[in-house]
Amino acid sequence: MQQEVTNPELSDFKKAFLLLLIFSLIIGALISIFIFLFGQFHELEIRIILTTFSISIFSLLGMLFSRVNPDYARISDLIITSIMFVITILSIWNIVPDMDFYKYLLTYFVLLILIGQAPFILREFEKLIVKISSILTFVFACILALMIILYIFDFTHFSETYFRVMGAIGVLYFLGLVVTPLLNRLLNK
Repeated sequence: MQQEVTNPELSDFKKAFLLLLIFSLIIGALISIFIFLFGQFHELEIRIILTTFSISIFSLLGMLFSRVNPDYARISDLIITSIMFVITILSIWNIVPDMDFYKYLLTYFVLLILIGQAPFILREFEKLIVKISSILTFVFACILALMIILYIFDFTHFSETYFRVMGAIGVLYFLGLVVTPLLNRLLNK
């Protein structure tokens, strides 16, 4: 659940994302109009349009995630969004030529699942044991996501042990997803 942020510093943070969004939309529109009217659709022009469009999209995501409470959920969402932005820019400009589009797509999918869960997993809990359980669940989710991304990009030789550890972490993560809300309900009765 998203809640309104009332902290003045966070309000400035949201304003910065909003200004970046407005600025990128205006610049993107001007560049696009110029290219449509006077330019040719070569690789460079398409990359420029995609870059300004990406800045707009990720500014919007940053503005949305700056409203998430608690602070650590907001920070994790913004960090993951920033990683996704960097991957997008690297992809648009072919800075890392060995990586294929489907690998980026799978990575986005993993990161979006992680972002989507953060406010649910890291929401405010009254009891310390439930807070610890929720933080551990998110840590296991991050480790599992990292292991999946490493596998997607084939960064190293993966042995049977790697998959066993990944499976064990997955079980701990899913256990936390189920146990944390049940523990919260049990302890708050």
